[in-house]
Amino acid sequence: MDWTFVGGLPIWSQLCDKIKRAIVLGEYKPNERIPGVRELAAEAQVNPNTMQRALAKLEEEGMLVTHGTGGRFVSADVERLCRIRKTMLGEAAREYLQKCAEFGITSKEAITIIEEEGDSVG
Repeated sequence: MDWTFVGGLPIWSQLCDKIKRAIVLGEYKPNERIPGVRELAAEAQVNPNTMQRALAKLEEEGMLVTHGTGGRFVSADVERLCRIRKTMLGEAAREYLQKCAEFGITSKEAITIIEEEGDSVG
């Protein structure tokens, strides 16, 4: 996983986004145990408390569940994960359309660009 961070956003929030992305992309499967706080924190080179905050937020959102002392697992609720994936893609689409609007490109023109570029993406 790419643990590169950008300025301006809290690290814990960026950690949430990166782990959430890994889940919706299938890097972590439903019901799969994710690495522990310390292991993830060491991998990301962040304070374990920061990682704990990110994981707690993902648990609050229902993406992760804790099974006692057995650790955290990706939610088995595949429908919830699909809804989150759709929300993330919707956010990306809005950002794209906003950028197109800045260039004076209409939504229809933006769709044409996507269709043309889609042919070149594997």
